[in-house]
Formats: sequence, structure tokens, C-alpha cells
Amino acid sequence: MNIKCKKFFAAWKLELEAIKRISPTYHSQRILPAPLNSHLTYLTGAIFVVNSCVWIKLWTEMDIEKPSASRLSTISIILIYWLPLFIYAACIFYLSSLPGTTYPHLFFSADKIFHFVEYCILGYLLARALGQYHLKGKVLFVIAVSVCFVYGISDEIHQFFVPSRCSSVVDIIADGIGSAIGVGIYVKQRSML
Repeated sequence: MNIKCKKFFAAWKLELEAIKRISPTYHSQRILPAPLNSHLTYLTGAIFVVNSCVWIKLWTEMDIEKPSASRLSTISIILIYWLPLFIYAACIFYLSSLPGTTYPHLFFSADKIFHFVEYCILGYLLARALGQYHLKGKVLFVIAVSVCFVYGISDEIHQFFVPSRCSSVVDIIADGIGSAIGVGIYVKQRSML
């Protein structure tokens, strides 16, 4: 692994630890008053999304020469393209595991916007990983959006079993629209190269 990758992983690990420390679930549930606890949870999610965008940008800039899949080893493809996707999907699963009472209601449909943004990022990462296999634009779009949509459905089923959370068809629609836009952004970027 080259020095840039090692520095990237070290910085990302520190960032995830910092986010974990401000998360109220890191502390023994009720150290903080309930309103402050819920705002910190929402803040944790917002910081996660913003930092994910920054790290994705940094990660994509590491591939300066943009080698094709035939020139990359399997391990390189996994580390550069698939690992960020799996880490991000695991973080979505973690955020979905938090009880619903920990999220503040800032305004109507705030969680729909959050679903849209997080699945837009997921769609982009999945399309980026699948793009290494030289799929055509339409095929790549259909496969990536379908996988993200199925993941969104499984996420809503998972939320059904989390205390004070419920499944929502509108959340699934927001997930689908967000993933379609994220995949579309990647396909458009790829076609301009």
C-alpha cells in the first residue's frame, strides 16, 4: 500500500473516532440531558455526511492517473473502489440502528433530505466501484440504482425492528431518488472523461 493510502486511512480512522466520541451512544446513554443528547445524535449524522463527501473527494483525487481495471490488481480495486463503499454502507446501517428518540425533529421532512443525501453518496460510491468493470452507462445506472434501492428497502426493514423507529415507503422513495442522482452524477462524470 502506498504512502498516500496509509495517510488517508490513518486520517479517516481519526475522523471516525472523533465522530464516535461525540455520538451519545458512545457514552453510557443518559450522561447528557435528553434534548442535548438528541441534538448530538443529529449532529453526528450531519458530520458523518459532510465528512463522507470530503473523504470521497480526497479518495477520488488519489487516483491521479485513472488506470483501467485491467491494469489494477484485484487488491487495489478492492481497496480503492469497494472498501469505501462497504464502510459507508456499514455506517448507514449503524445510523439506522440508533433509536428514533435520539433524533430531533428540526423541520418537516428533515429525515427525507438526510435519506436523499446519504443514498446519493451511496449511489455514487457504488457506481464508481462498478465502473471499474467497463459497464455501459445505462447498464451501470440500472444495476447501481437497483442495488441501492434494495439496500434502502433492507434498511427500512431493519429500522422496523429498532426501538422508536418505523419503516416508511417515502423514505424508500427518497433513497431511490438519491441513489439515482448519485449514480447519474458518476455516469455523467465518466462520460466527460
